Amino acid sequence: MAETDQALPPSDQLAAMNLTDTVEKHAFSDRVLIRSIVGRPDGGAGLAGQRVRAGGWVKTGREQGKGTFAFLELNDGSCPANLQVIVDAGLAVLSKLVATGTCVVVDGILKVPPEGTRQKIELRVEKVVSVGEVDPAKYPIPKTKLTLEFLRDHLHLRARTNTIAAIARIRNALAFATHSFFQEHNFLYVHTPILTTSDCEGAGEMFQVTTLISESEKLEKELIKNPPPSEVDIEAARQVVSERGEAVKQLKAAKAKAVELLEEAVKGGKKFENEVKWGIDLASEHERYLTEVKFQKPVIVYNYPKGIKAFYMRLNDDLKTVAAMDVLVPKVGELIGGSQREERYEVIRERILEVGLPLEPYEWYLDLRRYGTVKHCGFGLGFERMILFATGIENIRDVIPFPRYPGRADL
Repeated sequence: MAETDQALPPSDQLAAMNLTDTVEKHAFSDRVLIRSIVGRPDGGAGLAGQRVRAGGWVKTGREQGKGTFAFLELNDGSCPANLQVIVDAGLAVLSKLVATGTCVVVDGILKVPPEGTRQKIELRVEKVVSVGEVDPAKYPIPKTKLTLEFLRDHLHLRARTNTIAAIARIRNALAFATHSFFQEHNFLYVHTPILTTSDCEGAGEMFQVTTLISESEKLEKELIKNPPPSEVDIEAARQVVSERGEAVKQLKAAKAKAVELLEEAVKGGKKFENEVKWGIDLASEHERYLTEVKFQKPVIVYNYPKGIKAFYMRLNDDLKTVAAMDVLVPKVGELIGGSQREERYEVIRERILEVGLPLEPYEWYLDLRRYGTVKHCGFGLGFERMILFATGIENIRDVIPFPRYPGRADL
């Protein structure tokens, strides 16, 4: 390969950029995303000289030069960084532009700012297209640091803050990656009814519903203990499940072993609010102790006592436990819950009777075992919990765009 054909190192690539570089425009608008300007490796410097239309909300603004022009820090939510915008007084009433929260759309030319400034590019405005004014005295989201608790009282505006906007972008990326993963591995995305006669995952706890089978978004799935309101589950099932890799093996801990570890902790002086003994379901404090103190990493707990799990989970050979597992992660607790399903007709029929349920409502379910039964399994992943794990946010209400919880269903 000739030397001139070789890929240039990043520093030389930036040096080679020239004014012919074109800015990426929004697919359905004349407006360009701020990310396409300041998110480039050169910070946008290679776009100097181009005319663009940009819009967003003013993060900070100030008048300069005795009111002859104004600096605006503009953000449209496409990235964390702002675009510096300079507006001359002859183009608009500056006092109406500089307030935090003002929405503006402007046309202008991108220019390299003077040396010594931290910006790599700025927008010199030639025309103010539109202005959405704000009364600074009444605007509830000032540029001061705000707590997440405060922002929960302003769900409709909190997406304009850096933290909530970042969570939204991470949520988008995780959702896209999830769908991409399943599509690439030949899973089928099935749309199921949203409006049903079922009480799905305890979402309607105001009604007393006694059941050992969940009815949301599939024929059957494992019960997830105490899911937060509005939590979305990702469901997947395959005919054959095999364990691969030492990483998975190192994360595994049988339920009996997990209880033994908790009992050892109690003997050593550790106090739990919930009793530790064989046959219990792990409480959140138990899950966090295992992941944050004992193992200090994610752990898979498997082979749960049959008495605390749903009837459709496959009975193990010991007749005491079922082939169920939970993936526990630090700071969150249970992230994934799954099990092998009971494919044997006689066994699952006996389990339904054993837990005291009538057979008639489950005849449709038993049909799946009567006619062409197959070994299979499934799992549920708490999507909001995955966002908690990825971001480090502590309260699940802060990663759901419009959370619903007792006393709050404002929108």
